[in-house]
Amino acid sequence: VNFLIKEPGADVNARQDGANGLSPLIIAAARGLPSLVKALLECGADPTRRGEGRFRLCAPASHKTHKGCYTALEWVETLYKLEKENGVPTESSKPLWQCLELLRSHQ
Repeated sequence: VNFLIKEPGADVNARQDGANGLSPLIIAAARGLPSLVKALLECGADPTRRGEGRFRLCAPASHKTHKGCYTALEWVETLYKLEKENGVPTESSKPLWQCLELLRSHQ
């Protein structure tokens, strides 16, 4: 983590596409990458910042997406709920659940 983020002076709160864009934390959380979420939080990523974007659901044989402007926690809560509603097996949603737990513990 130090080698990739802290030493080179990376901005863990940088935004994709301007002021309302997605942060690295939102992208990592919405993609279900708990190790990266944990590392970003440890490096000072702000979990309260909102980011506007669109993410594809992992629903089987689906091209459904969800668009919005949420915090990392809100993104994960929303995507987790939508995936359940669209038949994604619990095991497939495990990474999202892990990100949800990490973000909740950081409130």
